Amino acid sequence: MEVIYTGIRQTPQMVVEAAVQEDVDAISLSILSGAHLELFPPIIEGLKKKGKGEVLIVFGGIIPDEDIPPSKRWR
Repeated sequence: MEVIYTGIRQTPQMVVEAAVQEDVDAISLSILSGAHLELFPPIIEGLKKKGKGEVLIVFGGIIPDEDIPPSKRWR
């Protein structure tokens, strides 16, 4: 497995572009700021628009229990 670390403070567009450029099979994201509800949907939509909707996305960080049900709709 090869890991490509793009650094912190990446915009959703930057994550999508890196995923497309590197032809990734999976993306792992950790959000400690609590901005997951704002950041993850544009990443998922951006990947779909670029034809990469099959990319596995694993995310974590500080995610309150009440934010788990909305995240299940992002498939």
